[in-house]
Amino acid sequence: MLTSLSTEVLNSWFDANTSLILLCALWLLYFCIHSLLANNHVKSRLLTWSLLSEHFYRLFYNSIALVTLVPILIVIMRYQGPSVFQWQGLWYFLALVLNLTALTCFFWSLKYYDMKVFWGWKTSVACSSFVLSPLHRFVRHPWYSCALIILWCRDLNAAQLLSSLLVSVYLVVGSRLEEARLVDEFGRSYEKYMERVPSLIPLPWKFLKKSQRDELISKDYI
Repeated sequence: MLTSLSTEVLNSWFDANTSLILLCALWLLYFCIHSLLANNHVKSRLLTWSLLSEHFYRLFYNSIALVTLVPILIVIMRYQGPSVFQWQGLWYFLALVLNLTALTCFFWSLKYYDMKVFWGWKTSVACSSFVLSPLHRFVRHPWYSCALIILWCRDLNAAQLLSSLLVSVYLVVGSRLEEARLVDEFGRSYEKYMERVPSLIPLPWKFLKKSQRDELISKDYI
């Protein structure tokens, strides 16, 4: 009986750790594929080697991102693991308010983006001007900030905790890589913007007033 119980515990431990290792590997593979396809050099090579046009590359990129997310979700649903953290009492209502705020900000911000271009359903028009939405006055990456709130303001089991940690690191690293590209594109204007607005966490003393935003995007820094 002891042998049977020990075998059951060992198998349970093995299955749990195997699932978490698999989940970690799938997330890392997802990040690599996502980053490679977003790289301008890789994109240029793929457009040269394939029949894809510039118009359809965005649709191809988003389709790959969605398809490669499926096995990750399957692992998370199949193995949830033990509960690690729960919001309770007044903290539960705080987490609920933060989640609702993040979702409201996200959906409200959609009207400042051309979602047909974002998903690749229509060709984008090259834009050389520096444009900032209202949420960009408070953080440089509002969608990432909303995602971080949703990732952490919820009850977490082992699989969700691991996923939240990995995705959070990826968002921070990804924001830095994205900003390097934006500095190349907009130069001193974006550098000035970076000096005045925090990256992911809003700070009461560090934001752009509407007049400051208008002044910033109207200037052409050399």
